This record gives sequence, C-alpha cells and structure tokens, in this order.
Amino acid sequence: MHLQLLFGFDPYYPNGGMNDFLGEFSSTEELLDFLENELKIKYTYLHVFDTTISKVHKYELRQGKYKHIIDIDVIEVNERENEARIE
Repeated sequence: MHLQLLFGFDPYYPNGGMNDFLGEFSSTEELLDFLENELKIKYTYLHVFDTTISKVHKYELRQGKYKHIIDIDVIEVNERENEARIE
C-alpha cells in the first residue's frame, strides 16, 4: 500500500485533478529522493496526500527548492468544498 500520493501544479493551470498526479511513495525518504533527483519538471506547488494521517502537505518552489508551507486536514478541504456549494 502506498502511503503518500504526489501532485504537482502551477497556479495558471490549477484544475488538473488526476492529470497532476506525479507518483506514489511508500516513505517520506523515497518521496524526497524523487523530488531531489528524479523530478524533471519543476512545478510551482506540490501537494502530498499522506493517506495514513489524512493530511495534505503543501510545498512551494522557492529559489529552486521545495519548501513546506502548510498542512491541511482533509476534513478542512471537504468543508471548504461544501461551503462553496452552499454559496
């Protein structure tokens, strides 16, 4: 079972969905190795969905390296989506 799912996107194409899927990883070390050594396209943002804790870790490309900027609980994401539908 893969524990972390990686998505990459740029702000000018924010609605890619599964087209933004870059890979699945069974450890944080494996994910970080991929980012540092194998990722060919540098996206402005990365989302890492950690399936074990139901959190999305958001990273931003700054000066050529990805920096962690926020963690989002999946429940928070779902609540925002539901609020948008109500409005």
